Amino acid sequence: MANVIQKPNTFLLMFAVWIICIIMMFSIVLGQQQSESFIFIKTIQVTPDSNFPGGGFARINYVPAIDRLVVTFDNPDGYAYKEYTLDMQETGKSGVFSEKRGDTGSFMVDNFYYFVSCHQNPGQSPGWRIVQYDAVSWNALSMVDLPLNDPKEQGTDQMVAFVNGQLDFSGQYNTSGNYPPLLEGAATFHFFFSQNLDSLGKRILDDLPHICGSSMVEVDGITYFVSADAFEGDVVLMKYDRDWNYLGMKILIEEAHWSTGLAFDGFKFYLSYINTSQKTDGYFPWYLNVRLAAFDRDWNLSDDIAVTDYTPEDNMQTGRPWVMIHGNRLYVSYDLDTRDPVTHEESLKGRAIVSVYELTQNSSSIEQTERFPDKFRLEQNYPNPFNPATAIMFTMPSRQNISLKVYNIFGREVAVLINEVKEPGKYTVTFNAKDLPSGLYFYKLQTVEFVNTRKLAVLK
Repeated sequence: MANVIQKPNTFLLMFAVWIICIIMMFSIVLGQQQSESFIFIKTIQVTPDSNFPGGGFARINYVPAIDRLVVTFDNPDGYAYKEYTLDMQETGKSGVFSEKRGDTGSFMVDNFYYFVSCHQNPGQSPGWRIVQYDAVSWNALSMVDLPLNDPKEQGTDQMVAFVNGQLDFSGQYNTSGNYPPLLEGAATFHFFFSQNLDSLGKRILDDLPHICGSSMVEVDGITYFVSADAFEGDVVLMKYDRDWNYLGMKILIEEAHWSTGLAFDGFKFYLSYINTSQKTDGYFPWYLNVRLAAFDRDWNLSDDIAVTDYTPEDNMQTGRPWVMIHGNRLYVSYDLDTRDPVTHEESLKGRAIVSVYELTQNSSSIEQTERFPDKFRLEQNYPNPFNPATAIMFTMPSRQNISLKVYNIFGREVAVLINEVKEPGKYTVTFNAKDLPSGLYFYKLQTVEFVNTRKLAVLK
């Protein structure tokens, strides 16, 4: 009888161990999808579909006029777009907006999409074609053909950014006249234009050896230029003031490159890049994966997660990551292709992919980042327009009672952000407008010595 009882107990113990293992495995999977900064929501395959078999150079952007997301991508018939809701549901609107022209770069400013591609007219030197599109109708509004007459100017893998109130179209500038060595960087050349595509000059940035496949963002008058110091190097940060004086560098990520996605939400910098640590002893093949990192305002790394986690046996190739923030969600778009298991060559039948994350930052906070400023200052909130949170920054040179309030267009107070004594310093206040309707508002900073008011816009 004792033996009969013992067997069920052994079975129950084994069953309990099996259940615990399943729970642990499930916990590990969940752990890969969320972190201190990000909570994974979902991944969407934009292409291929019945209309678009291709999907390289995938870029996701937000169009304020229609409150929609749009993904642009390479396609055999040309460069195309697909429109989505904020939850990445297809709206049914799509189309081809440009003929196929090789490598491209792009950037969205308000409701205008700026697109640069390789171009060559008969009898002319190779160059770029820069086009401004209305991102609602996708009609071309203006166009510039830009010849690349200097043989050191490489026309591929273009970067487009909007810094210092102007558009920056840039590419690789190789001082030796050859493609940059794998273990060394080179420089980049930059053509500047107004939003109407009026030429504003040119500059070569060679303060630190670096490659193309880069990104830029401007915060508080400082331009942060993120690149890699070599194709087999590390992702680095270069800093410039508004006159393009070089302010120094910092290594951000080791064994990485193609840091083409960069965004700032007023609190943290978010960077998507390609991890190159998984490779053979030689240069090729590399087994590349997309990653997503978060940095504080001083560029200290606070989080770094895998967006893709392919192994060499998967024979998959990722590339050209891009990142965009809207509201409290972050969207990472990138390319995905298959590789031949023997030759490791890409099939050149890329797919456009978007992964969506929820940002876990606090919706209301006050942070002091500088102790002894020399004067009062109220900065423009960022981002603006916003949904639902934005950052308001101000400085005060002495200890005083301070009030920071938000008013609607009728002058009615809708939020009190601060009403207390503060020590001298630079402060960042998070304003969450989740309970307010879309519209124009004003925020007012007042002390016994200083008063200033600025506009902000809630766009839902």
